[in-house]
Amino acid sequence: MKLMKRLHVPAALLTLISLSCSCSRKDPAQTGPPPPEVLVTTVTPQDVPRVLERVATLDGFINANINAQVQGYIISRDYQEGGIVKKGDLLFQIDSRPYEAALAQAKGTLAKDKANQVKAEADEKRAQDLFKKKVISDQERDTAIAAAGSSRANVEADEAAVKQAELNLGYTRIISPIDGVAAIATAQVGDLVGPTTGTLTTV
Repeated sequence: MKLMKRLHVPAALLTLISLSCSCSRKDPAQTGPPPPEVLVTTVTPQDVPRVLERVATLDGFINANINAQVQGYIISRDYQEGGIVKKGDLLFQIDSRPYEAALAQAKGTLAKDKANQVKAEADEKRAQDLFKKKVISDQERDTAIAAAGSSRANVEADEAAVKQAELNLGYTRIISPIDGVAAIATAQVGDLVGPTTGTLTTV
């Protein structure tokens, strides 16, 4: 009888362990990850632009090469590279001081020669009167006439020199001759430029 009791106890323990394991198991479907979310959208056909980047040079219908007409040092660049400029806009400024001095000198020479012309023409008139009165010789009269003519020629040359000096002074302001887009400058502030330098920029 004692042997039977010993066998019944282990059997009961095995039954309890089996029931415990079966209760602790869960349905595999319950322990898996949740189903993923799916987004649904409507596809509408449309044209998609294609953008291509290229390096290129654009030429307008009218292009103007900007050159220096007089020699000097650039003291300012007065436009934005790639910016729009109007006809008459200042692009570069060349140091104008030497040309201002040249103009002042030309005007001084003109004033002096005009004074000489007044005296020479007065001497010519006096010589003509004296010659008519037979006070002076033909040679003296001719000398006075020649001096007056020379003084007039000097004044004309001086007036031309003043005009040229004024032009040269104006050329120190390099302006745009047309409306357009100003290109990159090939000369910078401090560079010595002149008629043989080449193109400073293009509009």
